[in-house]
Formats: sequence, C-alpha cells, structure tokens
Amino acid sequence: MTDAGVRDILFRRAAVAEIEVPPDVVEPLVRYWDLFARWSRTINLTSLSVNPPSDATIDRLFLEPLAAAAFFPAEAHHWVDLGSGGGSPAIPLKIRLVSPFLVLTEARERKAVFLREVIRQLELTHSEVFIGRFEEFAGTRPGWADVVTSRAVAADELLAGTVGRLLKPNGLLLLFQSDDNRMRLKGLELVARHRLPGRSAALGIYVPRGT
Repeated sequence: MTDAGVRDILFRRAAVAEIEVPPDVVEPLVRYWDLFARWSRTINLTSLSVNPPSDATIDRLFLEPLAAAAFFPAEAHHWVDLGSGGGSPAIPLKIRLVSPFLVLTEARERKAVFLREVIRQLELTHSEVFIGRFEEFAGTRPGWADVVTSRAVAADELLAGTVGRLLKPNGLLLLFQSDDNRMRLKGLELVARHRLPGRSAALGIYVPRGT
C-alpha cells in the first residue's frame, strides 16, 4: 500500500474515533509504518493484517497510542516500555510526545534490531533499546521511571514486581489491555480506566500502592 493510502486510513479511522492527529506526527507515523510493513515480511511483528492494513491494524498500532497520549503525564522525564515487540504503543507515543527519555525493552534480538532501526531512521532522540528480559533491565535502574507502558506482557506477578522496581514513588503504569481485563496487580492500585479506539481496547492507569 502507498503512503497516501496509509494516510487515508489513518485519517479516516481517527475521524471515526474523534482523535486529533497533529500534522507534525503524520509523516513520522507513515515512515514507521513503512518500516513495520517491510520488516514484517521477514519477522513476525504482528498477527494483524499488514498488506493491506486493516482498520483493526491501524487502530491498534496508531490510534490506541495516540489516544493514550492524553493520559501521559506532561512532567514525565523517564519512560520504560516493557516487551516492546513491533514498537507499538511506544513508538507512536514517542512520535507524539517527543520529550521523555524512552527505553524500549525487548528480549528477542531480531525485534530489538528492528526497534533500533526505527529509532535511527526516524531520528528519535532520547531513545534506546535494551536487549534482554525486562526484569533484568529493572535491576539496572530501580526507581528510575516516571512512566512504564506495556501491552504485550502478561499482567501477572512478574510484571507487577518489575513495574514496582522501576517506578518512582509517584510514577504511573499505563497498561494497554482488553476492556474486560480488570486484573489486580500486587503492589499497584488501579486508579482509572479509559476506553481506547478499536475493538474492546482500554487503558488501565496504575500507581504504586500508598501514593
């Protein structure tokens, strides 16, 4: 599909979801899509339709993170994405937000190489990729993160413990999940849930208990 075709789907789905797509993020998002589609021919970055992209693909990769940007704290400086995989939601969020220092964590080397190539090609400043398990990264920078994001990682005790180590006392976990997922995470308190565009998507916002 041409870049113009991807733009058309993006704007059409954004209009349906009533989400603003700032003009300055359109070209970086399309460039990210070009890389994503090209690399998807050789490595499995998503189970969603890529050629051509379905509405669900655009919603998942782009509109969910663009909608979630409204809940990202403006004062955040350090941000960690757990199990970054194909780069969404972190890459579209980074394109939209620009400023926070982002660490993408990815245990699979080929996907980590893809993420590094995205950072290089899009010239995303203050961004790096950690190759390894996210709990290993947490051991290197305890109490470092203002925000942790996650989508693909199971919401279990390992995730909760890792987030608890990474977050500052006043930090936030932004957990992309299905709308019917209300799992409790040990040491974390769910303070808000917001519906996201697409099929049964939601953003759970958690804080360390006692904050």
